[in-house]
Amino acid sequence: MDGTEYRIKRTWMLRMSHGEDLLAEAGKIALHKGISMAVFSIIGAVSCASFGYYDQKERRYAKISRDGDYEIISCYGNVSLKEDRPMAHAHILFGDEEGSTFGGHLMSPTRIFAAELFLQELDGLQLIRKHDNTTGLFLWE
Repeated sequence: MDGTEYRIKRTWMLRMSHGEDLLAEAGKIALHKGISMAVFSIIGAVSCASFGYYDQKERRYAKISRDGDYEIISCYGNVSLKEDRPMAHAHILFGDEEGSTFGGHLMSPTRIFAAELFLQELDGLQLIRKHDNTTGLFLWE
């Protein structure tokens, strides 16, 4: 198993903007702060949720959208470069008013009600996403 060691360069704790799209906002923050490599987590709540899973046979993401108010139980992701721009990639778990949970690959639109982002910029070899013919995904090179 190959890998590269990284060190934490800077750490950010930010309040995310009400009404914005969660995934797009994470990417915009990275772009605005000049961050091209990071890991992040988000807690908070949303007013609609979009998520999905990767259908390995069809080689495409299947999207699920739900209107309503949901807690962000867990959201963990990373930032790396795709086509020379910071790209946020995250998986998320939502909770509803009955205590049920659901989630998967974070997709747009997922509207922020209130959210707090904990982001750690990484220092080390830049990871770049490129199309992988074996999986059909954009994976780290």
